[in-house]
Amino acid sequence: MLALRLERFGPPDMPEAVDMPVPVAGPGSALVHVAAGSVNLSDVKNVEGAMEGTVLPHMPGREFAGTVAEGPPEWVGAEVWSTSGGLEFTLDGSHAEAILLHADALARKPRPLSLRLGAAGMWLSSREYEKTYCIRRRRMSWNPCPEPTLGDRASADAVETLIVPRAVDLGEMTVRRALPSSKRQMVGPFIFFDQMGPAEFLTDQGIDVRPHPHINLATLTYLFEGEILHRDSLGTEKAIQPGAVNWMRAGRGIVHSERTADERKRRGQRLFGIQTWMALPAKEEESDPAFTHHGAEALPLIEDGGIRARLIAGRAFGTASPLATASETLYADVQLKAGASMPIDAGYDERAIYTINGTIKVGGDAFEPGQLLVLRPGDPLTVAAATDARFMLFGGAPMEGPRYIWWNFVSSRLERIEAAKEEWARGRFDTVPGDEAEFIPLPAKRDAPQRATGGVFYP
Repeated sequence: MLALRLERFGPPDMPEAVDMPVPVAGPGSALVHVAAGSVNLSDVKNVEGAMEGTVLPHMPGREFAGTVAEGPPEWVGAEVWSTSGGLEFTLDGSHAEAILLHADALARKPRPLSLRLGAAGMWLSSREYEKTYCIRRRRMSWNPCPEPTLGDRASADAVETLIVPRAVDLGEMTVRRALPSSKRQMVGPFIFFDQMGPAEFLTDQGIDVRPHPHINLATLTYLFEGEILHRDSLGTEKAIQPGAVNWMRAGRGIVHSERTADERKRRGQRLFGIQTWMALPAKEEESDPAFTHHGAEALPLIEDGGIRARLIAGRAFGTASPLATASETLYADVQLKAGASMPIDAGYDERAIYTINGTIKVGGDAFEPGQLLVLRPGDPLTVAAATDARFMLFGGAPMEGPRYIWWNFVSSRLERIEAAKEEWARGRFDTVPGDEAEFIPLPAKRDAPQRATGGVFYP
C-alpha cells in the first residue's frame, strides 16, 4: 500500500492535505481520479501490462514547482517541475513509501487529475488542461537508468556508454560519425555528430557538398581550423570560420550547400571541425526555416587557470550563450592544460563528451581522442587532463518522443519523411541562389528510417 500525501493539493477550498492510499502490486499499476476535494476509491482499478522502465519525457519549457519535503532520504529535496511530461519517480517493485510534496503550483490546479502508479513509475496529469508535473530524483536522473549495484564497479561508472565513431567516406574527406550509433542515437536533442578532419587540402582541392535538403531539424557547424562557404535557399551566403556559431533551422524545409571558396582552393587549407544536427521539438518541426550566425567574439569565453571554454549553446560556467535554441541545449568547446580539471554539474538531463585532442580522465579512467562518452545522468563529475586536451561537452533535454532519421531527413513522423522524399524527388524544394546548377539526388536506397532515441524509454 502506498500512502501518498499531497500538501496544498487542488483548489483553495480543498483540505490542506489529501491522503491517497493506493494498492501497488508488482509490475501492475493503478489509477486514482482526484476531483472536487475528494478521493473516490471506487475508481481504483488495476491496469495490466505496465511496461518496466516506462517513463514520460521531461519536456522543454518546464517551471520549478517545489521540492519533496519528507520521505526516504534519497528523495528529500527532489525537485518538482511543472512540464508537459509527467510527475515521475521509480518504485522498487511493490515497495513504496509515503512521500510529502511541497508544490505550491499544485494548489492552483482545481481541475481533475489522475495518478498512475506501478513498478515503472508514477505520473500526475491534468488531462483536461494537458498540464502535468515532473519529479526528478535528487542526485539521480529520472531516466530509466539502473541504480548502482554494490560490488559492481561498472554500475557506478561516471561513463554510461562509450562509443567509438565509425569512419564514413564522403568523397573529398572521411569523417568520424559518433551519432547516430547502434549503442545510442541521441544525446539530448543531438541526433547527428560528425568529426570532420583534420584534413589537409592541397591547391585546387576542397569540399564540394552540393545542394541538399533538410527537414524538422537544426544544423550547427563549428570549426577549429579552416573555412566553409555556406549557402542556403533563404539566400544566405556566409563563410563559416573557427570559433563561430552557424545555426541553420530547417523547420518545414531548407536546402543548403557547403563548399570551399575558390580563393581558399587556390591556396589550399586545413579543415577541422564538428558538424551536428539537433532534432526540433514536435511543435517546432514545421517552423519557418532560418539561419543564425554569431561570431567567435560574441560567444562567452571562460578562462580560469588551465581551463579555456567557449560556450556555444545553453547555460554553463555561470554564463549563457546568445544562441537561441529550440529546446534546452548544452554545447561547449573546452580546452584543459595538462594537470587541470573541470567540474561538470548535473544540471542537464543528458550529457556527453567527445574527445578531440589529448588524454582526459573521467572517474579514474583515461580516454583518448575520437571517443564519445555518454555520461551517467544525474551525477556531477570532474574531467581531468592527463595531457593538454580538448573536448566538446554537449547534451540537453531529450525530445518528447522518438525521432526517425533517413538520409538528410529527421522527423517525429514517418509520414513526414516519406513526403519529404517525394518533394525532393519532384524538385519541389526551393533552390539555393548562386548554387542552382547542381544538387544531390535522392538516394535510391529503400531501407526504412532509423528510429532514434536517447536515454529515455519510449513505448
